[in-house]
Amino acid sequence: MQSAGYAVFNPSNSLALGKARLAVRGGLDSRVEFVLEPLATPSLVRPDHEPEVLYVRLTAPRAAASRIVSVHPAPGAAVTTALDDAAARGDHVRRAVVVGADAMFADLNALGRDAAIAAFVDVVRALTDAGLPFVWRTRAGIEPGTLPPTLAHAIASAGRLCTVELGVATVDDRDARALEGDNATSFDARLRLAGALVARGIGVRALVDPLVPMLTDQQGPLEALVDALAKAGVKKLGARYITLTRERAKVIAARLAGMQKALLQGVFADEPWQKADEDSGPRELHKRIPPALRRRGHERLIEVGAHHGVIVEILDPVDDDELARSISRALAPGQQERPAKPVRLRPQLDLFATQKKPR
Repeated sequence: MQSAGYAVFNPSNSLALGKARLAVRGGLDSRVEFVLEPLATPSLVRPDHEPEVLYVRLTAPRAAASRIVSVHPAPGAAVTTALDDAAARGDHVRRAVVVGADAMFADLNALGRDAAIAAFVDVVRALTDAGLPFVWRTRAGIEPGTLPPTLAHAIASAGRLCTVELGVATVDDRDARALEGDNATSFDARLRLAGALVARGIGVRALVDPLVPMLTDQQGPLEALVDALAKAGVKKLGARYITLTRERAKVIAARLAGMQKALLQGVFADEPWQKADEDSGPRELHKRIPPALRRRGHERLIEVGAHHGVIVEILDPVDDDELARSISRALAPGQQERPAKPVRLRPQLDLFATQKKPR
């Protein structure tokens, strides 16, 4: 974590805070305000498992459920300092990933939004000046004609250094809210963002994350999704299947309809909990869908992509060893003599029945 480049919080921002409080008292309690101040969460990080990648977080809520959104006050200078420090230590940073900008697109009239956009532009220019390839990772969308011109120009000026990775789950906004939360941006708004970027010569890669078995990975939903992305000018797509941690299982189980719960229960119930993977995977106990199902879903998506001229990259490929281990578990001595467990609707974690925990 790099701390250099932080600016001291400016007390003059208290005027803006006062306006926000007045807005809340006046009934506009949903209004977000952006304030330039150090973030409560780390904002420049090179993870131990990815030391060659610099993650840049632009914004974060001041506190849990807060409507005040902190914006890194001098992110361009902080990025430059972090890169210089890494070079001085002989470390090689190969790329950057920019996250945390989505809130800037949710409310065009949010207090302090112009300053937040300027901070975003500052980061893009710093990375461009350093000649460092970077990804803007987002699930944001825009209303017609509302892509900030300064940001569009800065990203276009970065040229091939910049890739915009646009997260999508499905064309169905109801299912997207179940997977991403009630504030999920509409699919149409995300398509508009993709189209606006492509029209300016900016590379856009869709990220279908997560693919969900029996919900978003069937032929119909995949055809609708890839067709819409291709028409917006998106030619590359990455995808990975959902991985369940205990917490994620709770959240998704609470949001899905009864039939969807039953289908997922049937997929996950007999899969073992796997150990955390500190190097390249989930950092806690987790479940994956059966490898055979995952591979078939990957093949289906690749076929749909080819039909629409979209290159598909599978981010959680199934190797032959994983598939063999799964088959071996299924054919273990005595396994087939066991009576099949009935699929029942149960609340929360019971939906994803727990097997023996790994030691």
